[in-house]
Amino acid sequence: MTTKNKINLSLFSLLIITFCLAVFLVLPIFKNIQKNSKELISGKEKLLLSQKRIENIENFKQIYYQIKPDLEKMGGAFVETEMPLSFISFLEKTAHDCGLDINISSLPPEGTKEDTGPSLSFQLNSASSFPNLFKFLEKLENSSYLIQIKNLSISRLTENKLQSEEFKGFSQADVEASFLIKVLSK
Repeated sequence: MTTKNKINLSLFSLLIITFCLAVFLVLPIFKNIQKNSKELISGKEKLLLSQKRIENIENFKQIYYQIKPDLEKMGGAFVETEMPLSFISFLEKTAHDCGLDINISSLPPEGTKEDTGPSLSFQLNSASSFPNLFKFLEKLENSSYLIQIKNLSISRLTENKLQSEEFKGFSQADVEASFLIKVLSK
């Protein structure tokens, strides 16, 4: 063999060895690097998402503690459906504070299309001076309960009514009121 052939054979052998090394050693390493980098990017994205969730939870906790008193007040705005005693006591105390004689009757719930949630209905009948009645209605409106006055009927006490046992102690300047209220319940 001539030197030229030996050089060509050596170059050809070196080329084949280089090619084999590239195909069987370097290429798998690059593919493995590519696969690992995709996993790393995916892991970083998951980590960032987890950190964002943790941050959102912390923000929610801070906001929750800020609005917790308001949430508790909102919870108190609803009357217990099964035992509305606290609401009835509120009505009686408010009426007493305003100088009203009041009779409270619970009515069966009405299911109408405009209802936004569970509610209780009460029929209230009272007799007093008009300013006292107005003060009572104002206190109902400003109370912490979610109350809607559905129907209100006010009439002046007549001579015939004043002579009845029910209205003793009242004068013709006083009024008789009957109203239907609806209060949202839990």
